[in-house]
Amino acid sequence: MDIELASLAVWDERTAYGIAPAFGADLRPARPVVPSLVTIADPSPMVSPEDAVELRSRGFEVRTVEGAGHTAHRDDLDAFMAALKGWI
Repeated sequence: MDIELASLAVWDERTAYGIAPAFGADLRPARPVVPSLVTIADPSPMVSPEDAVELRSRGFEVRTVEGAGHTAHRDDLDAFMAALKGWI
């Protein structure tokens, strides 16, 4: 929690305006052009279970980091690294 709060304290909120035009748009590729891994939190505020199914159907490898938040690598590094096992 301390790291998350410290990150928010130095975040320039104006950067969010750069992604505003993409809200509501499906920007996911129809298929990966190279082998592609998507790691998601569980539960994920960004990727719904239906989105994960859709990504898999498009050919993406989707792995879940149980109990992690949006920044899974920072929330639970060991679980994040376990999700990468066999991939890298």
